[in-house]
Formats: sequence, C-alpha cells, structure tokens
Amino acid sequence: VKLAHNSASAIDYINSEETTKQLNSIYSTDSIFNYQSFNINQLDYSLIKKSDLVIINNLSNINSGLANNTKKFIDNGGSVLIFPANEIDYESYREFLSLLTVNYYTNIDTNKTAVRTLNLEHPIYQNVFESKPEGNLNLPLVSRHYQLSTSTTSFKNNILTLKNGHPFLTEYKVGKGTVYLATSPLNKESSSFSSHALFVPTLYNIGLLSLKQHPLFHIIGSNSSIELNRVENESVYHIKNEQIDLIPQLRNNANYTTIFVNSNIKEAGNYLLENNQTKLGLAYNYNRSESKLNYFTSQELEEISKKNELNFKILSTKNSSVKSALSEANLGKKYWKYCIILALLFLAAEIALIKLFK
Repeated sequence: VKLAHNSASAIDYINSEETTKQLNSIYSTDSIFNYQSFNINQLDYSLIKKSDLVIINNLSNINSGLANNTKKFIDNGGSVLIFPANEIDYESYREFLSLLTVNYYTNIDTNKTAVRTLNLEHPIYQNVFESKPEGNLNLPLVSRHYQLSTSTTSFKNNILTLKNGHPFLTEYKVGKGTVYLATSPLNKESSSFSSHALFVPTLYNIGLLSLKQHPLFHIIGSNSSIELNRVENESVYHIKNEQIDLIPQLRNNANYTTIFVNSNIKEAGNYLLENNQTKLGLAYNYNRSESKLNYFTSQELEEISKKNELNFKILSTKNSSVKSALSEANLGKKYWKYCIILALLFLAAEIALIKLFK
C-alpha cells in the first residue's frame, strides 16, 4: 500500500519490488507529493485517513482491516488506485470491491490484446497532448487482464479501454471520493503499461487530481472555511502576514480540521495559514458584488413627472445611439436630409415630364 500526501515530509521505503520502484520514480521525485511505501503486513491503518491518494498494488487478497479503512477513506473524499496481483483471491476482492460499490474481478483473460482507446476528455489527459492525436496510436500491449462484473455500479468512466471492449483503467465516483480500478497487474509480464509513455502522466495526474483543492481566494465578510487533514499533536493555527497574527476558529472531527479562515480579517491581501506541520497561502479580496439596482420604468417616470410637474424628458435609445438621442433632444430633429432627397426626386420627375411632353 502506497500513500501520497499533499504536504512535504519524510518518505519511507519498505518494499523493494520492481513495481514499487516505478511508483517511487513518479511520486518521490516531486516535492508536491509526500510519498511513503508500506508492506501490507507493516501498515498502520490510521495513516490511510491522513492521505489524499492510496495505491493498493500487487495484493493477492484484501483483508477486512484494509477494506473497511479504505471504505471510510473514500466516503470522506479520498482517492484509491488499485492494481491487482497476478493471482488473486477472487472472493476477497469481490467482497472488497462490492463494499466500495464498484465492479469486481470475475476471471482472468490471457489473450494478448492492446489498449485501443484513451478518454482524451478525462482530466487526466486534458493537458497531456498539444493537439488531439490522430491515426494509429502506439498504446500499451496487454498479455493478461481481469474481466469485470457487468452489474450496474456507481458513476463509471472508462479511462483506458482494450481492443476487445474490456476496460483497462476505470474511474468510479463513490460518495465523496474516487476509485481508479485497473484490470491488469502492474508488472511487465502482464502489460507494457508501466514502461509506456502514458504511465507517468496517468499516475502523476491521478495524484494531482487526488489533492484537495482550496479556493484561489476568499471574500472578506463571507463565512468561508477550508478542510485540512487532521494530524496528531498539531499546534495552534495562525493566520498572519507582516502586520497581523490571528488565531482562527476551528472545528475538529475524526479525520479533518475545519478552519474558519475569515476570522477577523479586515484588509485584502496575502496571508499565511500555518502551524508546526502546515503552511498554506491564503488570498483575501474585498467584496466587489454590484449593489442591488432598483429603477423605475419609463411609464412610472412619466407619471412622476406629471404628478410633480417636473421639467425633464425621457431619452429613448432603441433606434439610435445615446449621442444621437442627446443631440436630438438639444437641437430637435433635423429634416435637411429628407429635403435633399425630396428635391432630387422632384427634379427627376420634372426632367421626366419635360422629355415626355416634348
């Protein structure tokens, strides 16, 4: 089990499998992720609830402790990525995946195939390609994959699909969280996915999409708040800049700390929310909402004018610009254009009559 957090801290390596090295090369080299690798027999389940992404890889069976803690983690908004082992206990996986309300593995298919399509509309691939790929794409080859049950499940979105129509990587929206389910093991004997060019952007963007998204700014006077993972023995939070240092109100639950970030903030600017384990930038803006516009109709204005004997005129700009309407109000309507047109018409008529009577 691998855990990717959204804050920088120490990285622990416990497993030395080839697939673990591949995951390490993606998540442990970027400071945006705090990546830790654990053997299932040495896993502290309390760490799951403090994560943003949990990757379950190469497990032959899923025990009840991992299943129940993963379920709670997803219900609270976490993301899980699952890669099966070469040989699995179908019953334990069925119970686990059914608990998550997603499709479960039914049997193994050893016919050689390849990924046929990738969902370019999915956020994972939206910024990967400069332009929409055309023609025959060089997509991962697959030697063995698990077929999935066909029962109706939670919101389902195929990310990668095989030539035989079976899914290779599928996304499910479950409660507040997300489940990414792969149908092929991550090792090279099962598919070329782990060595393919798609592997890094797929796994990297899954990690990015799993991070909690905080607002770009807060409006002063609004009742905005943010949620952070709750950490044991964390110190008091402060919101501060060079001028002020405030202690915001907060509320703790089992997994998260809700911080009410507009506590006593009066001036727009950039601030820092921090304690001994967290640093988060906050931006505050003044409320720029338009005032409520109450206005009279033209008919109501006419009535007010007559009632109070006011000397004003309502300008209509339906058929002209404001400039033309003001000019017309000041100088009156100009008819010289019509006079010229009529003069030309009469002149043409006179010439026609002269020629006719000759």
